[in-house]
Amino acid sequence: MQLEDLTKVYRQTEAAKQIREEIKKSSPVRLHISGLCGSSKAVLAKVCVEMNVGLHLFIFPDKETAAFFYHDLEQLF
Repeated sequence: MQLEDLTKVYRQTEAAKQIREEIKKSSPVRLHISGLCGSSKAVLAKVCVEMNVGLHLFIFPDKETAAFFYHDLEQLF
């Protein structure tokens, strides 16, 4: 499976659609997303950033989690 195939699948998920709708409603928006594991956080973030231009801030509970997320994003973009 190629990266484009994976992001296409994520783009069609209900979670991505709900996030897109929340961002369209108002700005700034605060969202708390849970239930994702591993690199799925970064893939969903990539899809959301591509769908909604602007500034995006991701906050994590510790440096290690943030570092893994950052590394995953670097690989995706």
